Amino acid sequence: MFNRYITNRALALLLAALFAFALAPGALGVVQGAFDITGTLGGWTYGSPANTLTITANGTYTITMATPGAQSTTDRIVVESGLTDVNITLSGVNIDVSPSNYCAFDMSGATVNLTLQGDNTLESGTNCAGLHVPGGAKLTIYGSGSLSATSAYGGAGIGGNSGEDGGDITITGGTILAIGGDGDSFGNAGVGGGAGIGGGGLDGPNIAPSGNSGSITIKGDATVEATGGSGADSGDGGAGIGSGGSVMVQASGDVISIRIDTSGTVTATGGSNIDPIPGTSGGGGGAGIGSGGTVLGVVGTADNIKITSSRNRIIAIGGTGIGGNGAGIGTGGRNGQAGTEIDPFPPGLPVSGPLKPAPDRPPPP
Repeated sequence: MFNRYITNRALALLLAALFAFALAPGALGVVQGAFDITGTLGGWTYGSPANTLTITANGTYTITMATPGAQSTTDRIVVESGLTDVNITLSGVNIDVSPSNYCAFDMSGATVNLTLQGDNTLESGTNCAGLHVPGGAKLTIYGSGSLSATSAYGGAGIGGNSGEDGGDITITGGTILAIGGDGDSFGNAGVGGGAGIGGGGLDGPNIAPSGNSGSITIKGDATVEATGGSGADSGDGGAGIGSGGSVMVQASGDVISIRIDTSGTVTATGGSNIDPIPGTSGGGGGAGIGSGGTVLGVVGTADNIKITSSRNRIIAIGGTGIGGNGAGIGTGGRNGQAGTEIDPFPPGLPVSGPLKPAPDRPPPP
């Protein structure tokens, strides 16, 4: 009798706990298109614009694929502008909207703490950043998962769309692959390549510098590989980490702030100039870490770079171009001259290996 009472009592408590869990806001995932989202109910909408999961309220959310093992989806994620405390965990999310003019993940004007679990992929469309963090937006990445963010053309891997400045980007953990979009070729002005992390490349018709770097911080145990997009025709290569590539006589964007202090490794490769117009000076290569290239414009500044990671943890290689190779760490190439190398490491920093500047390579044929 006593044992039966204990058993019934335990069962009642278990049922009560399960009932309370089921009623808790966002305790159970809700399928929205291709995604399964957990978070405070009422904090998101789905379907307007079409196939878009929009976070509309500050809060904490976890987003996974509704179909486990799904390779990718054309659904996308938007965080509403003006939100200041959004915490999102991406867990095995794979978005590919590269045939379009949309961003896979757009957080314009918002502040987002992004935690990575598992492997995540964001592939965006023409002139769009893989993970759109333009000026005025603030992103901090945490976690032990991975993220691959790619622009199809002209945008940064993580940062600004084509022609836009990068925002405030901090990476504290995870394994990050960020690839800037190559400049498309229009047979005339072309488009500069986007930075791997930072500013977007300059869209040929725009009379303005390419996107500046924004504020970029890499710390903790983050491991980062960032590659700038290449410039087509007279377009210039974007920096691996820094500003986007320019076009013709327009300036390349400046480095606003780059700070690197991670126990992981950072590999940054500047974009090159591809398919130069015959008989022209051609575009310049972007710096590995620093500013993008320019043909005849003012090359972006790269003074505000500080690296306190051990030298052997930083590999920085400038892109190539008839207009001048980019520096490993420093400025992009300009007017047939290689970019200016700088040494951003503090005196007395332990060195396990030498700084790896841009190699002396011939321009592409």
